[in-house]
Amino acid sequence: MQGKINLGRELLEKLGNNDLKKVQGIAKLEKKVRQEVKFLQKFQDETNFPNLKKEHISCSNLVHLASIISQIFLVQNPTAVMHPFNCRSKVGNVTKKVVVDIVCDKGQTWLKVVARNPRALDLNSQGGNQFGQKSIIDQVKEFVLCASQNEVLFKSPVVRFMFANGVTQSLYKRVTRRGAEAAGDIVSLSDSESDVEGSEDESDESDEDSELDSDSDEALSDEDSPVDHTKVNLDITAMIAYVSALTNGRNWFQFKEKILSEQAEWERQRPVKPFLDNIFKGKELICCASAMRDFDTIINTLGGPGERERARKLMERINVVPDSDSPRTLNLEFSGKIKDRSRCIFGTGDSLRILTVTANTGFIRASQGQGVNFAVVTHESRALTEDKEKLATNLKELEVENKI
Repeated sequence: MQGKINLGRELLEKLGNNDLKKVQGIAKLEKKVRQEVKFLQKFQDETNFPNLKKEHISCSNLVHLASIISQIFLVQNPTAVMHPFNCRSKVGNVTKKVVVDIVCDKGQTWLKVVARNPRALDLNSQGGNQFGQKSIIDQVKEFVLCASQNEVLFKSPVVRFMFANGVTQSLYKRVTRRGAEAAGDIVSLSDSESDVEGSEDESDESDEDSELDSDSDEALSDEDSPVDHTKVNLDITAMIAYVSALTNGRNWFQFKEKILSEQAEWERQRPVKPFLDNIFKGKELICCASAMRDFDTIINTLGGPGERERARKLMERINVVPDSDSPRTLNLEFSGKIKDRSRCIFGTGDSLRILTVTANTGFIRASQGQGVNFAVVTHESRALTEDKEKLATNLKELEVENKI
């Protein structure tokens, strides 16, 4: 009992590492550890719980959480833990959440940590699980299918099952045959069990495997269409930022609107125009029809003379394409951050398999919350400010006056 409580405290100390603060979901993982420790602490005084059994302690999830936390420090560039993704079933098109223990390599690798006994896992993979219980092979199938539906830069993430306590040779083969990677020490079973293992491998080409192989083929076919780097899809926010007076040499103003003054200060520190020029260089600029229509309306309503002229020149460079939705955007539920126009803009980039350039991080985060990740390049927001300058303070002129 006390040993597990001490383990929980050690895990909480590890999670306090400043390097992990940027990893999405760390707070959720920390909360789970605290809940496990609190649960165990309730049973410390056995006089209060005379019916305490060994099972109450052995059912603690701390060992699995400890394995996840250990792996966080071993992988490259962890970006999220216990992150949910949407997965549509092949039958009935039912959508469910699949929780990935660790997302790393800029989202290109999913890690599922398995801390169970390797012998029990091997039996489980051969159908030795309780009725209604999902086998480890079912999990592998589900993760591979989910990865094929949640591409990163239009390529399915690599699914890796990390067996913290080791994995049998036969289970290792079954996992890799289903399209996932398996990692962990290879452990041997007893001689008698090895005989069963060998016979099972030889007859593994069952009808179930044939079905699984077809699943893997389908997932791989999705990976054959990588991102098209010759084009970029422009969101309205990107077009506004590109033509804004702020990004075109007129950022020395203190505006009456606090957000505009903040953007002017950001622009002095981190210019957006060179960043966008670097992205646009050598690329065909794409924009969907509804985004161009709304951009034109915004410019003619709020833009100053210089901003309207720069917008005209930018429009001449852009190839306007019909609005297009992708299956992933159609599955998004509307919310305060997910609106029809944004779904259309990001859906166009998604269907064309090109990067979308945007400052709309609210939509991106809201989509991620629903298990959908888009291929994007993000930049800081910049508003149209030219018409606001007449009521703003010119900091350059003020500096000259102060010197005089």
